[in-house]
Parts: sequence; C-alpha cells; structure tokens
Amino acid sequence: MIAKQQFNQLCSHDTARILHIVKGDKSLVKLGAAMLMCYVGVPCVYYGDEIALPGGPDPDNRRTMPWDDAQWDNDMRGWYQKLIALRQNSPALKRGGYQRVMAEGNLMAFQRQSPEQRLIVVGYRGPDAAEAATIPVRHTGLADGVRLVDLLGSGLSVTVENGAIQLGKLEKGTTLVLEAHA
Repeated sequence: MIAKQQFNQLCSHDTARILHIVKGDKSLVKLGAAMLMCYVGVPCVYYGDEIALPGGPDPDNRRTMPWDDAQWDNDMRGWYQKLIALRQNSPALKRGGYQRVMAEGNLMAFQRQSPEQRLIVVGYRGPDAAEAATIPVRHTGLADGVRLVDLLGSGLSVTVENGAIQLGKLEKGTTLVLEAHA
C-alpha cells in the first residue's frame, strides 16, 4: 500500500512554520505533532519545530537553529521526544493499517492496528472545550468490555460500552492514543 510510504510533514522550508500557522497556539502544535506521528506514512519533523522555533512565510521559516538550549521550549521538545518514542515502540504505528473512525467538526478519531496492537487515536482542535464526546468503535472490531488506556500519560482509561467509548471534557489540543486491552 502506497500510503505507508507517504512523506508527511506539518511544515517545511517552503511553508510558514506550524507555530506561525496556528497563531502561536502550542496546544495545536502538539496536536498536529501527535497526529503526524500516529498517522499512516513516514513522519518528517522540520528542524526547530521540536523546540517551538517561530517562523512566518519565506524566508522567515528558514531561521537558523538556536543551539543555545536556554532558548528552547523544553516542554515542546519533551512532547516530541515522547511521540517519537511512541512511534518507534509501537507496532501499530510503525506498520499497522489505518481506519478512519470518525471526523465530525473539530473532533477526529482513527484506528491504527497491527496483529500485536490496536490503537484509537483521538484529536480535538475546537476553539472551546467540548463537554463530552462519544466515539463509535463497533465498526473497528472493538467489542463491548474492551478497556482502552491512553499511552500519552493522561491516566485516562475507558471501556467500550454499546459499541462506543465515552470521553469526558476535551480541551483544545487534546490528543489521546488509546491502546486496547482485552
């Protein structure tokens, strides 16, 4: 399948940086980075995005890398490191298939699945918090009673009930990578 070989990126030397595109909203940069690392294909990080390097349209997008780490956004760097480690250690993300679960308004969910692992990736980009969300998962093959645990450290654990998972309040930029456990 050609999709597994797609070269995916959020920005490049030909475009404004992702931080500029989202008007400085780092929660949306983090969401974008998570979707990039979890999506099918080959993720590419443009230098400096991992430390929240700003940069508008060309030539501002080609700023030099600040090698003084006191200038880096270490929270963003840590987020990218967590996502890269997840990608490197996840069979479903490295070589698994892709299935769209839902895409409505500001909420998107998709499944990545390999023989060893099944993940439901959820992202919310809305300008305001969503009080709750229902993600239908029956068509993914997840049976009622299956527990899903977030791999990004939120501590969230949900159980499939009536063919869906119920998520509580979602803040702008919420990203969940839910791993299925029997």
